[in-house]
Amino acid sequence: MTRSSLDLQTDASGAIPARPRVLVIDDDKKLCRLIQDYLAPMGYDVAAVHTGPDGVEAALHERWQAVLLDVML
Repeated sequence: MTRSSLDLQTDASGAIPARPRVLVIDDDKKLCRLIQDYLAPMGYDVAAVHTGPDGVEAALHERWQAVLLDVML
């Protein structure tokens, strides 16, 4: 996926975020760091959580342009 292919959604104020936000939900902390290190230089704001409940909480309470998750979590 490239930045230009994202369907940018507005945030709560109606503004498009300057950096597309990506949530990574995975219990493998090294993999999360690798994804962050890969996407951040391309202009993405990447956040990671490491448990299913934390992922649900983050996904429901913040606005994300993409969510990457570990289906075996």
